[in-house]
Amino acid sequence: METADAEELASADRADGGWVRRHLTALVAVGIVGVILAAGWIPRLGGSEPVPTPAPAPEVDLADGIAGEVPGMSPLPEDWPVQDRFAVQMCTKSTLTVPACGGRESVLEDADAILAQARKLRVSRLGYVDGKVLSRRRLEAVGADSLPVTEPVPEGDEKYFTGSVPRASALDAVIRKFSGMSGVARVIRVPVDFWEEHADIRVELCGRQGCPGRGPATEEERSAILARVETLLSAEAVYVEDTAHLRKTFAAMYAGDAERRFAAREPYGDSVYVKLSNFSPGDAIRLLGKPEGMRGAATVRPHFPDWRNEFR
Repeated sequence: METADAEELASADRADGGWVRRHLTALVAVGIVGVILAAGWIPRLGGSEPVPTPAPAPEVDLADGIAGEVPGMSPLPEDWPVQDRFAVQMCTKSTLTVPACGGRESVLEDADAILAQARKLRVSRLGYVDGKVLSRRRLEAVGADSLPVTEPVPEGDEKYFTGSVPRASALDAVIRKFSGMSGVARVIRVPVDFWEEHADIRVELCGRQGCPGRGPATEEERSAILARVETLLSAEAVYVEDTAHLRKTFAAMYAGDAERRFAAREPYGDSVYVKLSNFSPGDAIRLLGKPEGMRGAATVRPHFPDWRNEFR
């Protein structure tokens, strides 16, 4: 049935009289091309970007509290992201030991074939990441803004494509399609975080685990932090994510592994998510500083593929 999903995506393109040809330039992204040029790889991008249908929130027992019901704070958004994202890792020197590579590095023709398959399967939000370029840019950003890097930075010569399928039900079949292609080391799902579209920065409070040299945030400290966020940043929206909502986000992102991840994260306490209207994320974090009871703050960014945890 999943294979039929992938075939249906491909056949839909043929049935509507050249859907791809009419939208060939819709996803040509200058930023992506710039990265590829910098890496010496010039695959041709194209395709469409269908709008996915929002997925319902997973059913979770909320007996331990109603997330977001904090006086003066914004109610939590009700639309949940569709888990439709995947990543295709290319064969490079750092992945030659992966059985699928057979000791061979991918070439330009392999990248072109992947892009052609992506257009055929109507993959949207197509992106390209080169580990060397990304690592250099991240290090430069950290030096300029004095901000922590909250995601793992790809190392060495890693190269991969990311994209989203038109229907979440077709994701497994699409992953299998790409997995068998020449020059592909492996293909995995990439979780879509609830907060990617709803917030710009995350402020973490000291929870049961405490913070270095102290215990959990007191109610007075918590209230002071929320007031500082609201008044100082003139934010568009301020959301408080408690443990009930945190469990729901893990259930949506990590089917089969949600409880383990929740148990590891929950002791660190609630998080405050902020949608900015004026300041950049970096400026907002510097303005906030680190008042008592606050563990820290970071920008909200899409997840990178976690190749190490997926392939042990």
